[in-house]
Amino acid sequence: MKKTLLIIGALLLASLPVSAQYYGQYASDINVSSFAYGVTPNGGPALIVGAGGGTSGSYSITLDYGKTSTGVGAYPLYPFSGTTYPPFAIGSGATYEVVTPSSASCTTGQANSYQQCVLTATFTYAHGAGDVVRASDGGVFEATQYFTSMGVQRQVVTLTNAQILALYATPVQLLPAPGAGLFYHVLKATLVDENTGTAYASGGVLTVGYGTTAATNALASTVAAAFLTSGTTMQEINESGVLNAVLTAANVLNQPIYITNATGAFTTGTGTLKVILEYSVSVQ
Repeated sequence: MKKTLLIIGALLLASLPVSAQYYGQYASDINVSSFAYGVTPNGGPALIVGAGGGTSGSYSITLDYGKTSTGVGAYPLYPFSGTTYPPFAIGSGATYEVVTPSSASCTTGQANSYQQCVLTATFTYAHGAGDVVRASDGGVFEATQYFTSMGVQRQVVTLTNAQILALYATPVQLLPAPGAGLFYHVLKATLVDENTGTAYASGGVLTVGYGTTAATNALASTVAAAFLTSGTTMQEINESGVLNAVLTAANVLNQPIYITNATGAFTTGTGTLKVILEYSVSVQ
């Protein structure tokens, strides 16, 4: 997928606590089914064959256009513009089949031009004008390409003093649920204690993790309470991600990322806590 297709995911403002300050970009509110073009109600439109080329064996078909879109958000989707081509379903009834292109001439320019996108594959049946081309794997291949192309993203959340003091009872959401079949890979987290003169007391370890309880840690380790209780000036700490360890899929799939402290509430203290996440979105 071409770099020109990179987009910023839609901000999920409705699902975020209004008291925190958020800067950066979220992955999106779309999920894998949004990439199942021509298949699911959540997917974009199918592609239409403008001209066929044979009865069986290796031959080429020409699409009217090689561009479709995601169903949610209607972001442009060019399934065959890369160097690795996804399998696709074509035909219906007795002529339905799933094939993988052996080659494609379908750059973004060709995909946007009428009958300039050409796919070559080995077919069992004849396919001609009017046949439809659609995703064959529920959109997994296309979603993988899309989110891989987005690369590393960055999110900054600033917790107010009141949120820090209430963190034990009220975890704060850092990233919303990414969508069905998707999960976050947190690569790095930076916590910045923006203390304004009075250290915090009591409290417990800080955990950045999956779900409202953050029971499954998203980082290589937790952050000791001393990070907030030992200083009266600005300080920071960096933690790497943890997905080099074995995690249960159900604990990470479509799970939001929260910050909490597990063993007790912080008391006293002044200032704010800034959390900077570097992350990517992956497909199951």
